[in-house]
Amino acid sequence: MHYRIRQYGDSGWFTCQLYPGSFQNELRDAKLFRDEWGFDLLKFDNCAIPFDNIVKENIPGKYQRMADALAQVTQESGKDPMVFSLCEWGREQPWAWAKRVGHSWRTTGDIEPTWKSIANILNQNSFITWASDFYGHNDMDILEV
Repeated sequence: MHYRIRQYGDSGWFTCQLYPGSFQNELRDAKLFRDEWGFDLLKFDNCAIPFDNIVKENIPGKYQRMADALAQVTQESGKDPMVFSLCEWGREQPWAWAKRVGHSWRTTGDIEPTWKSIANILNQNSFITWASDFYGHNDMDILEV
């Protein structure tokens, strides 16, 4: 049986919980996550955005830097590619561009343990099912039980 080991990171200076992010350290972090710690999935948030640089490269550009770092680590190590899950809460319509960068992308804000929240997320995703296929899919957030 194979278990997936997941890592949480961020494209900004800090994570949403104020731990260090990967901004300008993508390759170092990709090597750490994949080669040293053995993670095979990276969920990558979008907090603590450095505004002076975001204007120059935009949201997809920040995710592209980590995607490039993960691809380099994969090529150098010969291991299977690391699953790359983007999270910018659907603000920049990731269903239109994120498949070129990662394997899944959050499409809405955070889910809540209420039927109203679940129904709203299902409804929003019903209009963008075309974005999902074998190579990438819309991420509706965690399962609420």
